[in-house]
Amino acid sequence: MTNGQPLAKMVTLTTDASRGGFFGFSFRGGREVNQPISILSVAKNGAAFLDGRVSVGDLVLRINDVSTRGLTQKEAINLVKCRGRNVNLVLQSSAASAQPQPPLPPEKKPRKLK
Repeated sequence: MTNGQPLAKMVTLTTDASRGGFFGFSFRGGREVNQPISILSVAKNGAAFLDGRVSVGDLVLRINDVSTRGLTQKEAINLVKCRGRNVNLVLQSSAASAQPQPPLPPEKKPRKLK
């Protein structure tokens, strides 16, 4: 972590026609459900699975140098599809974003005025 923010990782995936030619991940979230875009699933033998750096729950910060903030899920999918055999993702690890935070101090009860 730096400055309280989990580190992001850049992942470039290339499909291989001899292995079925698919990236092998799906998204959840998007503007339509007021949730950030994240990885819903990683298909066995897809480029993401074979690469090993894409995990279920990872937040997708950028797709091909475009921020996912405010995108619908369909817009995110189209960004992946428009690049053909290659896609560049900037991900925030689900493990890093799920790290426990220090507990909040106990709430103080307001004093009664006399």
